[in-house]
Amino acid sequence: MIVTLAILSVFFYFKENMYDMTSVWWLPLVGFIIYVIGFSLGFGPIPWLMMGEILPAKIRGPAASIATGFNWSCTFIVTKTFKDIIGLIGTSGTFLTFGVICILGLVFVIFVVPETRGRSLEEIERRLTGPVRRMSAIANMKPVPTGC
Repeated sequence: MIVTLAILSVFFYFKENMYDMTSVWWLPLVGFIIYVIGFSLGFGPIPWLMMGEILPAKIRGPAASIATGFNWSCTFIVTKTFKDIIGLIGTSGTFLTFGVICILGLVFVIFVVPETRGRSLEEIERRLTGPVRRMSAIANMKPVPTGC
């Protein structure tokens, strides 16, 4: 996805600066097709799969609802502001900006998202929630009410 956004940015940079791009008219089309394929195999479905693995069972439903709402809110914002961003920084700058956002997303995935391959849901939950603090039986005792 990053490569295709870079290709689109360079193509539109040359086009915006009056270079003759008729010999490579097909480049944006191929770039968009590869972008959609890349998104369909990576950034598109993987977050939905990861939610089921990394969210603790007791908050999975509400947390998935919040994540889904955030996802669709971001999608709405990108859709509504796309033409405005093109008007502000040009088509090449817009694709460059989205490419930088993809790079930041990739860095986040590499350094923050945990590897879950070969682990059970229980192992993943234990790893993400940390050690369970156990209280001694004496600390959990409640005073016995007296009959007075």
